[in-house]
Amino acid sequence: MEITPKNQEAWINSVVKNHELINKLKIEKKMSNINEKKMVGREILYLKKVGEPIMWADIKHVDFQDGDIISSRYMDYPFPNTAIYVAEVMRMELESDEAHQKRLAEYAKYNEAEAKEREEYLRLKKKFDKQ
Repeated sequence: MEITPKNQEAWINSVVKNHELINKLKIEKKMSNINEKKMVGREILYLKKVGEPIMWADIKHVDFQDGDIISSRYMDYPFPNTAIYVAEVMRMELESDEAHQKRLAEYAKYNEAEAKEREEYLRLKKKFDKQ
């Protein structure tokens, strides 16, 4: 379709409507996801040792499960006995009811503040557009 001065306004309106519809659908999807509980990582073990590596004896007390995420890091420094060894074990779990309610309350607070900012912006815009 070729855009001419005759159909330009109709084309612009259709693009704006499509953009608004897409944004509305994105917001609706985001809102539906907000109400669902999320998987969160819980730290099972954090171990940091200086100068000597982490051994099995340091972590054998951990009740490992199939889904645990294990990471280790080694950082070497130019000074003697300053190498740092770090081991972490994270477990992904469904967030608790308390954490879920807290997250929903924070989200509502954020939306309220955003709405106030938008109202203030529109008020000031209207004020300065008149001038």
